[in-house]
Amino acid sequence: MGDIAATPTGRSGKSDAAPGLGDEARLSSFWDGNVRRWEPLIVKHATRHGIDPDLVAAVMTIESGGNPNAVSVAGAVGLMQVMPYDPYRFPGRPPAAQLYDPEFNVAWGVRILAEEIEWARGDIFKALMAYYDGRARAEAALPRTRAYAQRVMALYQMAQSQ
Repeated sequence: MGDIAATPTGRSGKSDAAPGLGDEARLSSFWDGNVRRWEPLIVKHATRHGIDPDLVAAVMTIESGGNPNAVSVAGAVGLMQVMPYDPYRFPGRPPAAQLYDPEFNVAWGVRILAEEIEWARGDIFKALMAYYDGRARAEAALPRTRAYAQRVMALYQMAQSQ
């Protein structure tokens, strides 16, 4: 998987070329302490994939509020709410027990987000819908799927304005 830009350039949520993220990348001052405490992990894994750390922080905020022990009704686990191994739906995923480790969870979550950005050809909004609800539902743009992406993008844009 190559480097993927994740800095929206306008209302469409599409991205330009990689913004040159490097060691100087940091989170915006927008984020509260529950998410900011994970800044080293967010920056490390976001920059590894060429994604703006603030986008990862926005996903984390909506997904878990920065709680590494969060578990969704659907069974998603940890900071980035990664769905664990399931032989039918997610055969390539790690078991839930591993996903409680913050570093492991952020690494997996950012990897999945990067794959969705690549699949969506840089369309961040579409990638967020796929991250949340799968590619088929992202293509269908179901109301709940769009609402999730809108919430993440709203936070991301607020962070960008700080």
